[in-house]
Amino acid sequence: LPVSAHAGGSVGGSGSSSGGSSSADNGGAYPEGESGGGFLSLIPFLLISGAFTYAGAYVLHKKHRDGHQLMKKLEQCDPIWNEETLNHSVTETFYAVQYAWMEMDIEKLSLYLTPRLMELWTAKMEWMKQREEVSVMRKIQLKGRQVIGVYDYQDDDRDFVWYSIKASMIDYNQNIRTLEVVEGDPNHKITFEEYWKFQRIGNRFRLDDVMGIDEVEAGAFRSISEEEEARLADCAAFF
Repeated sequence: LPVSAHAGGSVGGSGSSSGGSSSADNGGAYPEGESGGGFLSLIPFLLISGAFTYAGAYVLHKKHRDGHQLMKKLEQCDPIWNEETLNHSVTETFYAVQYAWMEMDIEKLSLYLTPRLMELWTAKMEWMKQREEVSVMRKIQLKGRQVIGVYDYQDDDRDFVWYSIKASMIDYNQNIRTLEVVEGDPNHKITFEEYWKFQRIGNRFRLDDVMGIDEVEAGAFRSISEEEEARLADCAAFF
């Protein structure tokens, strides 16, 4: 049950969510013994990588635009969908869970997580305690966050929203007794991107899931509203 040092890293998840996205391992991208590592052999790969990066950024931009537009409509009837307020809540949650995770403070985490995620993270903490490990995080910085999926239902308890999160920090696990670093690098800051899901519970949203960017396609996120669909259906029936 691998656990990344920072709060939110996927259990047994991807490199992006465990701080390994900057790994120097080429992952078999370049066949050994060819071209002597010449720059020309890298050009096709760089062009393709650049195209995928641009395409991914475009998709996220479109998803954000769709989510933003829907939230503006929903806010008129339900203030919980105010984007500025929700953005502030996401920022608060991000920093709060990092420090609570580092302190292994279950009580603080319970203020920001759904019961489902609370159960999962409690299990991860217990696993770390058995291994006599703690998380150490320094220079924590949320570099960006934007809504990419809005899911509004007539039953408010089903409402949830997805955010794209980009952050950086020095992030590693350390043995309590020996102070040995068992995962991560205490000397280098890493940057990572993840998708965070916030589930509506009453009059607020709480963190319910975290996924690495290579665990789900950005195009899979949607912004939908049963209320809007029902309203359009009523209009169509009227005319």
